[in-house]
Amino acid sequence: MKRLFLLLPVVLFAFVPQTFSQELATDTVRKAMTQEWINFPRQCLEALKLYGDSKADLDMAVAFLQQHQDKQTSDLYHFAATKDPDGFFKLLAGAVDSAKYPPDCAESDKVLVGEFATDVKTLVETSETYRKKGEIAGMSRLLAGLFDGNGDAAPLQRVMGCYSVLPLRPFQKINEILGVK
Repeated sequence: MKRLFLLLPVVLFAFVPQTFSQELATDTVRKAMTQEWINFPRQCLEALKLYGDSKADLDMAVAFLQQHQDKQTSDLYHFAATKDPDGFFKLLAGAVDSAKYPPDCAESDKVLVGEFATDVKTLVETSETYRKKGEIAGMSRLLAGLFDGNGDAAPLQRVMGCYSVLPLRPFQKINEILGVK
């Protein structure tokens, strides 16, 4: 028993730095992605679409994101995307400016209800894409439909904020609005 107690700090030391470094890397990637959405939203949408529609286009999708990054961030993107592609693109889909748009699913729900009133097609296509191609493709379709290109990031950021804390919530709300079970 005494040996086990003596080995515990060694075992913990071996795992804590790796976990800490992974969290630090994830935080760095998240911050870079948030800036990417602010400065180059079309590239983010294109990267999500490429990966969501065909996971075979991983390298091209990551390349869209790397073009405006320094070498260190670009390398981090490449490493993170090849290690966990789905996790990387889910992180991208939820990389919200949380200081300006705190994650709030009630606000996201209002955006989706408003979208239903003006553009039901986006919600229908999002629901179908989600069912056929999965979560990342569904978010890609939804965000592309919400992006107006005129600089109003609020609807996009509110849905992304909800997605970052409750990934299935936007799809559940869309299905609720459409009456899909």
